Amino acid sequence: MADASAKVEYVGKRTKTGNSMGFRFEGALFKSHPEFSGTVRARVIAPGRLLVVADPVEERVDEAEEDPVLQSFLAFLARDMETNPDSIRPLNEAMMA
Repeated sequence: MADASAKVEYVGKRTKTGNSMGFRFEGALFKSHPEFSGTVRARVIAPGRLLVVADPVEERVDEAEEDPVLQSFLAFLARDMETNPDSIRPLNEAMMA
């Protein structure tokens, strides 16, 4: 079953937090995705594109082994396969060529 929350968009704004700047998002994001209640990391992956990754202590992976862009792409593929199973085709020799 596909994750319906993956289609929801959350709006946020840049805000001043003490002597730093931060992003403030609507509370629904944190209610729907409690994994973002701890430490998060952010990487700019393209102009105007920021990838935010939850970093739970119990599931932390050695940073040298983790590629957040690849992980996000694999999550997208998994969601697409669940949503559109009729589009899945077995790999054959013609495709390999």
